Amino acid sequence: HESMRCHPRIDPDQCENGPGVRIKGVDTVAWSPSGAWKTENTTMIGIREIMTPRGDLITVLPTTPISESARLMSENHIRHIPVIDESSELVGMVSHRDILAATAPKAPGAAGIPNNRPVNEIMSAPVMTVDPRVSVLDAGLRLRSLGVGSLAVVLDGELEGIVTDSDFLVVAINLLEQLDATEPVEEF
Repeated sequence: HESMRCHPRIDPDQCENGPGVRIKGVDTVAWSPSGAWKTENTTMIGIREIMTPRGDLITVLPTTPISESARLMSENHIRHIPVIDESSELVGMVSHRDILAATAPKAPGAAGIPNNRPVNEIMSAPVMTVDPRVSVLDAGLRLRSLGVGSLAVVLDGELEGIVTDSDFLVVAINLLEQLDATEPVEEF
């Protein structure tokens, strides 16, 4: 019997019969603990597989000076930092582009704007988010449609990690390398 009540790739908690219900035209889909969506013939990579998890994130407080955020980005070779408040709630996201725009001189030859202002003056809020149970494809489509460089991965209001455009580039390169390894090379 086939059901059209829900689609577990979109939101597994909304499925009346739980993850793994039959979808018209799709093999049985089940959620795996690793975050991958599995069907009878394929596996879709879950966003948890490529995100930077919360424990590895560098975060700043809203009162952190812009200069400190810029230093953290430079030293750690990152371009996005979640901004969390004293209760560890996600309140914003600051990007390298935000810092450049906030500190660049406004006229040729003018001095840059002081960097001691707090990061909450330049951060993006509200933060664009994605559920950690979605596939890499779904998250990538959301990233592209929003035109942003990162998404906070949030479940039940809790920050679980972030995923950036660079993470998707790594996936694309890996897929292309796998394709190259399986496809015969034509000689010119």
